Amino acid sequence: MKTQTIISLSLNREQQAALNAAYLKATGSSNQWDNIELYRKMYSEACQKWYVDCSVQEAQVVAEPIRIANPGQCVSVYNLKGDWIGNTSWDDQMKMFFGYPVYTPEGEKLKEKRLKEAALLQLQPSWD
Repeated sequence: MKTQTIISLSLNREQQAALNAAYLKATGSSNQWDNIELYRKMYSEACQKWYVDCSVQEAQVVAEPIRIANPGQCVSVYNLKGDWIGNTSWDDQMKMFFGYPVYTPEGEKLKEKRLKEAALLQLQPSWD
């Protein structure tokens, strides 16, 4: 079933630092738990988002190039019905979770390269 699905890119280090500074200015505290509702709202507003009309699973195809282009950041895919996929960063997927599925030809090329490297090093993917 197709519905509006949201792809959300987590913050990079600079964005996270800016968020922390804005939160400190707004609350006088550096502890996000002092006002977790405000912190979550500010975080959500700071994240870059894309809106697509497809299922959460189908949105993985759209999300993968975003993950590859931002390899140190996480990408969440969700809809307002509560369906959700929280992807690890592309760097972590290729380092530890290279047995996980990929969704694009570029992702498949990168995964195959990593599988060959891992075989030479006799590494097994975590949580395959």
